[in-house]
Amino acid sequence: MPFIKSVQAFFSYECGDETKVKIVGIPLEETVTFRRGTSQAPRRLRELFGYVEYTTVAGNVDLSMACDMGDIELSPGDVYGSVKAVMDTYSRIRPPVIAVGGEHTLTYATVLSTRPKTYMHIDAHMDLRDEYPPGALLTHATFLRRVLERHDMYVIMMGIRAYDDEEERYAKEKDMYVLKWKDVSPHSIIDAVSTASKPTYLSIDVDVLRPSEAPGVGNPEWGGITYDDLINMVMTATLGTDVKHADIVEYTPLHDVGDITGINVLGILMHLVRAMGHR
Repeated sequence: MPFIKSVQAFFSYECGDETKVKIVGIPLEETVTFRRGTSQAPRRLRELFGYVEYTTVAGNVDLSMACDMGDIELSPGDVYGSVKAVMDTYSRIRPPVIAVGGEHTLTYATVLSTRPKTYMHIDAHMDLRDEYPPGALLTHATFLRRVLERHDMYVIMMGIRAYDDEEERYAKEKDMYVLKWKDVSPHSIIDAVSTASKPTYLSIDVDVLRPSEAPGVGNPEWGGITYDDLINMVMTATLGTDVKHADIVEYTPLHDVGDITGINVLGILMHLVRAMGHR
């Protein structure tokens, strides 16, 4: 498979045991419309990985339960070529799998490769625009709409706080479960997750967090949920449903402050590994 491996690794590059949680870097950056740098996220996260502890709210992560497959080799300057490269490679990786991005457009490829019954979208944005920017059909702001044109699935959104009126109408037409950020609570998270059908795909855009907790993102928005809220969503989703595939996207190291965002992203990764690795 066309993987690129760097000096640093998440856990290790030894993926011989197929039951391990596979971590796959997808440094996609082709349709970014505001702050650039998502392509640098997998590399920076690997650099930081050796300096954080492996503790989660559910206990420490067993380092043997996960492995790093490296970064999928993409087609720079060609979003459709990169999407094809991800789809060709991703569908051959045995779950459980966590993709680390990279812009949110990568989820178009990974969801169409895995075709879940339920898609759980933790994000500040709905990503349901028909075109954005005008004339652009496949971007980080339109990818979910493009997915739904090719694959019928139930969509749960949590943490939403920034959207266009047309996106909200589309979400209602498709009968999506939308939990907006001001309504987030432990009880509302459980209610949202309880509506899922298995298997579930979990996608986490780190701009769902407050800018003070995630300054290093491509499209920051005022307001947002706390890191504790996000971890509650992650653990409730992964332990409450059959999450076989997940991704973490839109971390932008160029705009981070003191690696605050990077450390929080690694915390999310640790919690995903802990939950998805105990089946």
